Amino acid sequence: MSEQLLGDPTDLDLMMRLETAAGLAKDLPFEVSIWRAQNNYYLMLQRLLPEFSDRARAGDAQAQLWLNHFLGLGSNLSLSTRRYERAQAQKTAWIFPGNRNRVAGMTLMARTNVSMFKCRTN
Repeated sequence: MSEQLLGDPTDLDLMMRLETAAGLAKDLPFEVSIWRAQNNYYLMLQRLLPEFSDRARAGDAQAQLWLNHFLGLGSNLSLSTRRYERAQAQKTAWIFPGNRNRVAGMTLMARTNVSMFKCRTN
């Protein structure tokens, strides 16, 4: 399913289904391999997140909906988007007079002790 989303990342229905499936997989009593979905998410984060973030900040409601579900998907895949969220807060704060914050590059960090590319759910 994540490969399909990678092929058509604007398919919000597919993203919502993957977000739900990833959330359910976290609660299963056995381990589910999600490293491929995590890798695909990371690719979308690098390629698409900046564009959708800019569009959402400009008032595009569809981009905001996409962004909300994309961040939810990351959370359900046990990936942290805290750096992204901090960068967005800094971008917003940067417009105020006297604020000299600079937005650092965004990196995706797994919430486990294992490599991001072979991350396992807890």
